[in-house]
Amino acid sequence: MCRKLEIPSSTQTPIPIIMREMYGMTLPARMRLFNFFKGGSNEGVCQNRERLMMTKFQKILRTLGCAAFSLSMLAPVSSASAADYVDALKDVKQVKAVFDYTQKSAAISNILVWPIQNVYTDESVNSLPNSPMAAVVFHGPAVKLLSTDASHHEGQDAAEVKKFQEALTKMREEGVKLEVCSYALKVLKVDPESVIPAITKVPNGFVSVVGYQAQGYEVVRIP
Repeated sequence: MCRKLEIPSSTQTPIPIIMREMYGMTLPARMRLFNFFKGGSNEGVCQNRERLMMTKFQKILRTLGCAAFSLSMLAPVSSASAADYVDALKDVKQVKAVFDYTQKSAAISNILVWPIQNVYTDESVNSLPNSPMAAVVFHGPAVKLLSTDASHHEGQDAAEVKKFQEALTKMREEGVKLEVCSYALKVLKVDPESVIPAITKVPNGFVSVVGYQAQGYEVVRIP
């Protein structure tokens, strides 16, 4: 039996409202709505198109809907909610993570920025009794990405290095502790003075990782 799909009669339904509704949908739901807007058929939509006598407004709405669908595909399928982590966050009072960072690629590092930030910005994590805490400790070849000296960025895209350094500065502003191992800087001949201001220099990155772990931070390795 066909499920009736209601179309608003008001002409006050601009693209932003349609997109807002689409943003929280799952991908299959978006596809079903898109097929309806373009006049196609899908499961749950009546196959008898003759029964859908469209007014001029409805035709315009279809056009708007298709445009909104295309734009909505650029956004994440849905934002996370507490239900997404019902098992992982069961009885958890606070999320504390220290990222043991040795990844040397600027391009890959920029891909990793979002998942790292999401650990402390996620809605479900922030709904816990205590606010999340995060730290990143850099050692190994990753320390070169923190330098403003271009000679340490051989084989890297300069734009990617700059983008990563800017992302780290933003993280610091958001309250994330950022530390670099001074021993690694010495071994890899990176001038400590060339390290971007957002990073705190510590004698030994291993001590930092172990210390945060002793404070209850969970260690996440990023090789």
